[in-house]
Amino acid sequence: MNTDLDPRTRPVKIGYLVVGLVFLGLSLTWLLSETGVIEPDGFEWLLPAILLGAGLIGLFASLGRGLLSRRTVETEETAENGEPS
Repeated sequence: MNTDLDPRTRPVKIGYLVVGLVFLGLSLTWLLSETGVIEPDGFEWLLPAILLGAGLIGLFASLGRGLLSRRTVETEETAENGEPS
């Protein structure tokens, strides 16, 4: 079954997830700066932290997708053959 065409189960696009998280992090940084919660001196570590965090989340999402697809293939093979491979 091709889940790309099924409107009920739409897979998450990992690239979009990472870009969205970076945008959200930058927006949150701007908001905290404008409200005075953080000082402009603290920006030197925020951008690398945002990029690193979004990248790690993207990495874990792609690893999870790979493990999930491997299980799906093994389940389909077991169902076809009657025995695990």
